[in-house]
Amino acid sequence: MNLRQEGFPFPLSFAWWKLYFALDSPSKCIVGEAYGYSSQYENDCAECDRLGWEFGHSFLMRSTKNLDDNIEEFVTHWNDKHMSKKEMTYR
Repeated sequence: MNLRQEGFPFPLSFAWWKLYFALDSPSKCIVGEAYGYSSQYENDCAECDRLGWEFGHSFLMRSTKNLDDNIEEFVTHWNDKHMSKKEMTYR
């Protein structure tokens, strides 16, 4: 489900719970996906851990703007701190 196109699902609906648990699971959330579906970032990077929590908070607050801001902040952080120079060359 794409929140930008469809908006937030109805609170406490099946779709809402599905997204909530995906965001709440460290290995399945956006940050965990970037880590290869691992929750290791919780121990390795305080900023990634913080951003993972921010995604869940923004979802609970039903704030598309905050989610967009979280995505932008995470992508910038990931590219600056975690992406190797070799990977940057192929982009």
